[in-house]
Amino acid sequence: MKFSEVAGQEKIKEQLIRSTTNNMLSHALLFIGPEGYGGLPLALALAQYLNCLHPVDNDSCGECSSCRKMEKFIHPDVHYTFPTISEQGKPSISSKFYSQWRVALLENPYLSYYDWLQQISSEAKQGNIPVAECHNIIRNLSLKAFEGGKKIQIIWSADLMGTNGNSLLKIIEEPPPHTHFIFLGRNKDSILNTILSRTQLLLLPPIHATGIANKLKTDLQLDDSETQRITQLANGNYADAIRISKSGESSHEEDFIQWMRLSFDFKASEIFSLVNNLNAKGREYIKDFLQYAIRMIRECMLISNQADPITRLSASEEEFARKFSQFTTGEKAQEFYELLSKSQYYVERNANPKIIFFNLSLQFHKLLKKA
Repeated sequence: MKFSEVAGQEKIKEQLIRSTTNNMLSHALLFIGPEGYGGLPLALALAQYLNCLHPVDNDSCGECSSCRKMEKFIHPDVHYTFPTISEQGKPSISSKFYSQWRVALLENPYLSYYDWLQQISSEAKQGNIPVAECHNIIRNLSLKAFEGGKKIQIIWSADLMGTNGNSLLKIIEEPPPHTHFIFLGRNKDSILNTILSRTQLLLLPPIHATGIANKLKTDLQLDDSETQRITQLANGNYADAIRISKSGESSHEEDFIQWMRLSFDFKASEIFSLVNNLNAKGREYIKDFLQYAIRMIRECMLISNQADPITRLSASEEEFARKFSQFTTGEKAQEFYELLSKSQYYVERNANPKIIFFNLSLQFHKLLKKA
């Protein structure tokens, strides 16, 4: 992937290119931001640029043998680490999933963690980066570069390494010659402090609307009106833009609206049925759903405070939000947000989703009926 193919993030691109050309690029970078902000595409573009045989002023050439291998994700000196699932109770290393990884990147380099897990497992499992993978990284990087260029280790979803990442501290501090680490994570607070202190942190901002619009036109050949609609709804997240272009609306909208209506009347049996359906889709789906719920409460709050111009909703979402916004005024909105955020935290730490959702429904009922 070339820098020119990455949506927006012009300042980050300029910083990476300038640091590379001035031979001042840190050997260990950490990109933090949602997948849709473009951390992985930036990492892929930088890896291609670092090993390009004939780089141009501000990009890789895209034509040399190194670039062609990078475009197929088969460059022997670029290694990928990502969350995997256990097989028969034993941890799996990333190389066992390389074929699926390549397919996923070729289809969408703005791949989300949830989509990746769906691709490698039909069951409701969570992924992680085991200590065996960290040991494999050390072995790979101890070898000489196959093509005599730079060795690059891309670690996607580094916030899922946990304390296993401590195995890498020595090699990050004293890397072999011409070796670069590129860590990617969604949440800075979930990255080990020992990793944070050894990397150069780059916080990714939302992609500017122009960057998303241009990328949509190039990749999907959308007309101007559809491009403008999707760009507004995406709110700086290109992964969301892709999802909206495929579905026309959020994948969580129907479940969220049903949940709020059932909570209002507290129809216990129907709530229980909805909760069972959500739980069957897996923990990562539930975490994604709760994040969507937080966003919807925020949008309702903006409407209740007459801040409509800065909302990012589809037509059907807006229709519901305008009716629901009367229940998200003042302190109620803050209480909704705190309940959802705490629940998201508990789900991430393996609390029982059924209990969490049923408790949330009860708490929402009290809030919705509160004068």
